[in-house]
Amino acid sequence: MRRFRPRWILLGVVLIVLAAVAGTLWQSTTQAKSSYLSTFNSLYGTAGTKLDSCNTCHITSAIRNPYGVDMEDELALGKTPSQALQAIEPLDSDGDGYSNITEINARTWPGDASDFPAPATPTPTPTPVPPTPTSTPTFVPPTATPTEVPATATPTATAAPSFVDYAVVALRTRGPGFANPAPGETKTKTHVVGVQNQGNVASGASVSLTVTPLNATCLSPSVIPLQPTSVLLDPGARASVSFAVIYSSCSDPSPDPDYEVIGAVSAAGDVDPSDDSLTVTQNAR
Repeated sequence: MRRFRPRWILLGVVLIVLAAVAGTLWQSTTQAKSSYLSTFNSLYGTAGTKLDSCNTCHITSAIRNPYGVDMEDELALGKTPSQALQAIEPLDSDGDGYSNITEINARTWPGDASDFPAPATPTPTPTPVPPTPTSTPTFVPPTATPTEVPATATPTATAAPSFVDYAVVALRTRGPGFANPAPGETKTKTHVVGVQNQGNVASGASVSLTVTPLNATCLSPSVIPLQPTSVLLDPGARASVSFAVIYSSCSDPSPDPDYEVIGAVSAAGDVDPSDDSLTVTQNAR
């Protein structure tokens, strides 16, 4: 009969222990995220609504949407989940023109620019009808026969010419709680570019994000789109595109800005390129 050697028994024990530890860590992470959703539902009374979902803050389990990015930034400052949620209530995380708290109260996604509250329909004000005056008979002398005047043609209204105009209306970068990665390590942060079709026709555009080091000791981060960068919007509509940015350590972070971040949109025939990008600078510390 073949006998098991002690070293194989030891290896089996180690694998079982590692599996147990991994399971514990996964369960702890899942419970932590579940507690955030419980806090959100308790604070806003959203249990059982469409906002009672991880999609309120996440694109995928590992990637946050614009609302989740703002939430993460507040948590990085040491705030509790409840404090972080309340701190970002006045923000418009997804850049759709409505504050986060307005969207939550309307039960629309605060992290999705394509989902927003329906505008209120104004109540028409009745026009007062003046009383009909009592007419007094008046003598009217005979009127001369009018001379026939040819009718004047009514001018045809000319439609406004169509035009294309996209603008970057929001740029979400890593928050103030970001810390320089340790040497040899990296940190991944979600950045969000919000755009709007300010033209008068439906048209397409391309959204981009670039991150350039201003400090020679910082490496160029990797920028990975998390959503399609091509958008097709109706006039006045907004959209947001998320990017994962992988930062490496700066060996000598300076008090001056270490990075320049540019969110841009490009559309064929854009009549006003002056609003096609937004730029921010940020430090590694």
